[in-house]
Amino acid sequence: MLPREIMRKLLNTLVVVALLIAVLGVSTPSPDMVVVVYESSESVPEPYVTGALKVLSSEGLQTRVLDKDVTTGEGEVPIQVEAALSTATNLPSLVVLSGNTVVSSQPLPSTFDGILEAVR
Repeated sequence: MLPREIMRKLLNTLVVVALLIAVLGVSTPSPDMVVVVYESSESVPEPYVTGALKVLSSEGLQTRVLDKDVTTGEGEVPIQVEAALSTATNLPSLVVLSGNTVVSSQPLPSTFDGILEAVR
């Protein structure tokens, strides 16, 4: 095959892929839960954290504030927050979930607006 033909086939393939992406759309999952994971023996969530979570809750998101070692009465990690707890490494952490899929996980922002921006 000539180099020109190879380039033409490559370009055609790229155009088809771009069109598929444009038509089908590629998006991240919509968040439905926001979890703040912290170490309860070291600190408690600041008022700006609970304030931001209250705003997010009023927008329809589920919000949770959890100790990193939370368990059920049977000593198991609650399944609804298992993904959040397993990805929260730098405490305190802000974890955004869509179902059981982690959308993002990061150290807890230091401001009210920082939390809102990280989730939206």
